[in-house]
Amino acid sequence: MKATQSQLSRVIEAIVAALKANGQPMTLEVLTEATNRRCNGRFSTDTLQRSFLRTRPDLFAQTLAGLWGLKAWEDRVKYGAAEAVRVRMKGEKSAPTGLWAAQEPELEPYPQSLSDILLDLLNHLTPDTDDRALLNEMSAFQLEHATYRPGRLVTKRSGEASDANTLVTHTLYLKNRHLSWRFPPILETSFYVKASAERDFTLDVELTFGLASMLEYRDEKEDSRGRIMFRDRGAKPNPSLQVPADFSKVRLNGMMYDLREGGQAIYFHKSGPLSFYRLVLSEQARNLPRRYAIQPSLPRYVLVKTFDQLATGADRLQTVDTVNLYKPKGIEPPSKVDQPRLAAIALRLAQVEAQLLLDAEYVRPLGAYRITVELRNRTDARDYPLIHSLVLPCIKIRVNGAEIVLPAQQHADRLDQAIRSDTSSAIFDLLRPTQTNCVLTRSTQDPQTLLCTPFGVYDTIRATPVLGPVLDKLSQDIEDFLARAAILSEETKAVIRANARWSALLPRVMRATAQAFAVSQLYLYQWEAIQRRLEMLCCPEKLAVSVINAPTGAGKTLVFFVNAALHYLFTGKRAVLIFPTRILNEDMFKRLTRFVYALREELPEANVTGGIFIGTSDPSYEAIVYPQVGEVMVQYEDKDGSCPRCRQQGRQGEVRCQERDGRRMGVCEACGHAIDYMYSPRRLKAVPEVCAFLPALTIATPDKLFYEATVSAPQGTLPLFGAPAVRCQCGFYNSLLYKDAQVNDIFQCRWCGQALDRTRDQPTQSPLAYFVFDEVHSLHGVTATLISYFFNLLREMTKKLNCPIEGTFETGTATIANEQDLVKALTRQEPIETFPSKGNFPHYFRIEPRRVRYRTLMFMPVGTPTVRSLSNAIKYVYNGLHGGQELKRRLGRDDYDFLLAYIPRKKDGHIVTNDIRRYLQDLPYFPAGARIEFLSGDSRASTIARILDNILKKKTNLLTANMVVSLGLDIPRLNNMLMMGVPPSMTEMVQTAGRTGRRDVPGHVTVHLLPTNPRNEFVFRNFHRVLGDVEGYFDEKPVAPINPYVADLMLNNTIVGLLSTLIAEDYIYSRCDRAGAWLSRNQREFLELLIGGVLAKGADKVQRGEVVKAILNHYRRVVADLGNEGYLQLYKWIGKQPDTLFSLRAQSERAIVQVEDEQLLRLMKRGEMPVRAVGDEVLVEGEE
Repeated sequence: MKATQSQLSRVIEAIVAALKANGQPMTLEVLTEATNRRCNGRFSTDTLQRSFLRTRPDLFAQTLAGLWGLKAWEDRVKYGAAEAVRVRMKGEKSAPTGLWAAQEPELEPYPQSLSDILLDLLNHLTPDTDDRALLNEMSAFQLEHATYRPGRLVTKRSGEASDANTLVTHTLYLKNRHLSWRFPPILETSFYVKASAERDFTLDVELTFGLASMLEYRDEKEDSRGRIMFRDRGAKPNPSLQVPADFSKVRLNGMMYDLREGGQAIYFHKSGPLSFYRLVLSEQARNLPRRYAIQPSLPRYVLVKTFDQLATGADRLQTVDTVNLYKPKGIEPPSKVDQPRLAAIALRLAQVEAQLLLDAEYVRPLGAYRITVELRNRTDARDYPLIHSLVLPCIKIRVNGAEIVLPAQQHADRLDQAIRSDTSSAIFDLLRPTQTNCVLTRSTQDPQTLLCTPFGVYDTIRATPVLGPVLDKLSQDIEDFLARAAILSEETKAVIRANARWSALLPRVMRATAQAFAVSQLYLYQWEAIQRRLEMLCCPEKLAVSVINAPTGAGKTLVFFVNAALHYLFTGKRAVLIFPTRILNEDMFKRLTRFVYALREELPEANVTGGIFIGTSDPSYEAIVYPQVGEVMVQYEDKDGSCPRCRQQGRQGEVRCQERDGRRMGVCEACGHAIDYMYSPRRLKAVPEVCAFLPALTIATPDKLFYEATVSAPQGTLPLFGAPAVRCQCGFYNSLLYKDAQVNDIFQCRWCGQALDRTRDQPTQSPLAYFVFDEVHSLHGVTATLISYFFNLLREMTKKLNCPIEGTFETGTATIANEQDLVKALTRQEPIETFPSKGNFPHYFRIEPRRVRYRTLMFMPVGTPTVRSLSNAIKYVYNGLHGGQELKRRLGRDDYDFLLAYIPRKKDGHIVTNDIRRYLQDLPYFPAGARIEFLSGDSRASTIARILDNILKKKTNLLTANMVVSLGLDIPRLNNMLMMGVPPSMTEMVQTAGRTGRRDVPGHVTVHLLPTNPRNEFVFRNFHRVLGDVEGYFDEKPVAPINPYVADLMLNNTIVGLLSTLIAEDYIYSRCDRAGAWLSRNQREFLELLIGGVLAKGADKVQRGEVVKAILNHYRRVVADLGNEGYLQLYKWIGKQPDTLFSLRAQSERAIVQVEDEQLLRLMKRGEMPVRAVGDEVLVEGEE
């Protein structure tokens, strides 16, 4: 039976008495051993130590405090983990004595403004760069308004005066700790130092904090007992007092305050002026631990404006314009009489009681001292938390006589360590500093000084691509081209020289690149990446999967486009460039249009064409898929005009939709240029244009490719993946999977009606063979496994269609830790080459320590939801730029006029957008007719084009958006961003922040953290560890190439995809009964193909067994179902199965879409889009 605490206490008392009687030493070790022996070892050492301290604090308080450290001792005391000292037990309130008695140092007034203090802190926290002064002004402005705003409403719970950077009372924390809002009462940090002699070092500590004040209305009123009471009313004045109409207005210390709002008769509490105090200490480590009591001595309130109804002349209405906040003195109230006479505006002053703890504990295994600094707000108050809080508490700690053991924090130092493969960063694991409600930063001005602040700031410096060859030199002739191709082998150069066509086209491709991308010079890494692709094209034995690893905004897209074009021009095999989102695909399609036009101009004989292959059923796609004749075609709009020919000639031409030869295409109004070489997913004769004309270069989403290969009617779409087709003179590829093309030797072109002879016209097979994946970090988890299975399926389908391809892959990302593992799992190919490699990074990218790419400012809201904190920030930043323009004057430039608020969740995005819209629409400086919109993946193409155009033309200076920004979408003028919380992954965080500072202007990103989100808490607690880890903090994206669960998800699609290839032999296999009969006859062989070729390719015996077990019953059910479906087409059968995948990201093809556009809703209901009306909503049936 377990001993009770009282029994254990009696045992300890008996052992202490025995030790004293025998004269034995009273050490902790001796007492622990004796107690364990008496209790048969049933108690842990920690339990015994707590019991020793509870039973005999007179003997063991100092010993255990030194063992645990002051921080741990205080936590156990405060939170009851161990009732450590008798004065803390049983609710006793007597003050500690002896070791724990608090010192009472003298506070110094620190008459500095909040802005000046912030600027001084920022100069210590940020590296010395050319952009520091500019970025510090932006950071200080945002921190100032987030920390404290005078003249704002104050309530008993929170108010509108502060959003962050305060320490509330411990009482308030205990009361509200169950809420999702954050009420921090403590600021604590610990770090390590190494001293040459025992405790022979000094800590110089400077604590700075602010105290708020509050203006309130008071008057005299007779209570129920007839007493005249002078109290805070916070409501309508006593009607018996004839208070002047403008009594609510008071000017104090240079600022005008009004305690009324909107003409109401009620007097509100308003935040008053802010004052700062400083505490300077210097303590020898041998004297620690120490505790310091901080309690400014201030009156509860002073009167700054009074109205005495019984007085006359100047005494009737008195005001004070200036109050010394450190020695406040106001108006003396008149003596009380037997009736109410006095009304007043009182300045209520802060009443706080805080405690600063310093400790130095030697940690023997590490050979270092752990320094602990803790600031706690011990004020016992719940109401009006603002005037009981410590505002912007900051601690500077200078260590004299010891070495601070802290890893490099600034970005330039971390990059240098990573490039040199310096292992010193492992110190984070052993001597990692701790931070609670603060960020610990080594001063950039004094390496022996650390700063503990309630916010974090981090400058990411620029890594500028090193310039490569001038394109004019590469465009002259092949010898100039090869002379500058330093990494091409002599063998490859000889192969190129020997091929006249290749020798002629390479310089022309370079000219097209210069025209399309408006560049005169390549970056060195771009040029070498192109050479590497040429090496693989000329020497197939060197083929490898390429991973282009370059920073965000370094120009990877140019490499992808050029390499895809070279692959097509050298091999004749088509390429597809896969981007993860519709919006990004639309953005890339504009670039592809310019590139294809330039290629056609330089290489007319090659007849290069392009296309875009995205979903067609969502209303958001209407502008691209269903353009109306005469409308502007937004898919071609960009900052330099829509028409590629006019753009090349230095003009601007608007492209409108015209119908020619049965197709809807863009035609320039200015020059008449027809963009008939670009194809859309719009269906012609039930076949998507991309599948009907098989463009050389196609932009696509993985979901659309998957749908068309496995779910859509295969007769018209399978030529995209290698099924035989006959090309008509009109350019239409007529699939030979249709009944008329198989039964008759001569059949009509499905587009123009021309007669085609199957026996004379050579069938064409042109599968997709070159795959580019940009933003590969977005493909992970189940989606990555599905894509991997899909590639396996495509390989098997091309084998069945007698045009086998393995696929050539090129991928790119700037922000992923395990790119090689992920790409290997996706492609099932080796070797994989990452370029540039980490060791060669400085050769291709020049690190510029004096130039900032973007700054990240981060803090936690206090006592307010993050939605409100972010909304307030948008208002005061926008006002500072366009209203009062205080911020714009401080910056002295207009590069930050455009503001983007990044809000990952759509629900929060709409809440913030609606709030900002209501706030700004009535303000005089908000442009008439301007709109505030929320940009998301659901935004229509026309909306996106209009928004980006308005941003470029400075018609829009404010936008809210979600995740689509992080996936490669470039937004013009974006240098100023606010973020609601850390995104779900650090990859998305860096991609999003990397949208700013894309040119020569440093970006500024402010993150309002989410207090209840574990990821946000982790990032804040490990601020420099996360943001400064340039190699490993980007997420390792999980992917399992063999996954039984995913194999079962994919089974229907895999079966139908493989069965569809049988239609190339005989059209009757498009029917379920014939396909089912064939499957029944070949069950075992087909199952082997499913397992060995697609769902468990490359798996070991155990993994194969798991996959078979997962899919076998499902497989047998499919075989039985197909045999019972009769004449039903295969694609119709799969379309009605509940376990069919319609997308690589979801298992349903149906999505509820709220339709706000009434005209669009009418179009849908008339059947112009495949929808079904369900009440006031629309159920959209689509491929993706």
